[in-house]
Formats: sequence, structure tokens, C-alpha cells
Amino acid sequence: MIESGRFVTLDGKAEQNPDIEKLYGAPFIYLWGDFILSEEDINWEAFCRFPGHALAVSLPEVFCDADRWADSFTSDLICDMKESGIDHAWIGLNSWEQAYRKPELVRQAADAGYLIASYGSYHSIHEPGKEKWTTARFDDLNLYEDATVVNKDAKGRAAFKMSEEN
Repeated sequence: MIESGRFVTLDGKAEQNPDIEKLYGAPFIYLWGDFILSEEDINWEAFCRFPGHALAVSLPEVFCDADRWADSFTSDLICDMKESGIDHAWIGLNSWEQAYRKPELVRQAADAGYLIASYGSYHSIHEPGKEKWTTARFDDLNLYEDATVVNKDAKGRAAFKMSEEN
């Protein structure tokens, strides 16, 4: 990149887009990926109270100890980040249900000096039945087809769905 003259420093990019400066020194770190189950498949409150973590106890050849579920890419990652010298970061979860399932993760992140929260995109409307975030699900199913993102002057603005079609 440097040899070809196409290299642009972060400061150079910030000259074109001043919002880049807001990210200096603060990594964005997303935890959790796609699930093999949807949130509707599980009663999370009952699951978290379930005595003996029945799945792990009943199927030890399939599941590790339930207290360690997701640690490799959550709690262990937070330890690795701190040990690597990352002193401050914003850690995003797909939704609040993940923090409910593993509340000690939230405490661990806060104790490490990190900000942790669920990602909330309150202007997103996902296709009914295919929502990725709880904040993108609405009782009014017509919103997906009929609602739009607007600017301050109330003029329509291209959003994800519109971008895909154009």
C-alpha cells in the first residue's frame, strides 16, 4: 500500500471523516455470533433457574459444564484483552438476553474497566420472523414494508433494506 501510494493514515482518513476521531483508543468488540436456536426456542428465565443445568448434566458427552458455556469467546476473551494491555473498550452484545444468561460477564467486564451493553439499533426493522436483535422486532408487522428511516427534514433516507434493493 505504501509503495503504491494508496496508503492513508488514520489521521488522513479523519480529515475526510471527523467521526473517526471518536474511535481513537476505544476498540469496538462484539461478543457472540449467530445462534443455532432462536430466542423464542428458550424460556431464558426458566433456563437460568433450571436446577443442575440439566442439559450439561444429562448430556455430558455433548455439553461442557454449563457454568463455562460461551466462556471461550466471552469471559476468557475479556481476560485476554486485559492481559494484552487493553485498558478501555466498548463491548457489545447482540441483545440483553445474553447478559441475562451470563450476568457474571457483565460484572467481569465492568471490573476490568470496560463498558458493556447490548447493541440497540432503534431505527432498524428486520423482516418479521427473521429479526437478529430484539430492538428490531415490532408488533406492527407492516412496519417492515411501510416504515422508513427519515432525515431531520422528514425526507426518506436509504436504509439497509432499501440499499439491498437499489
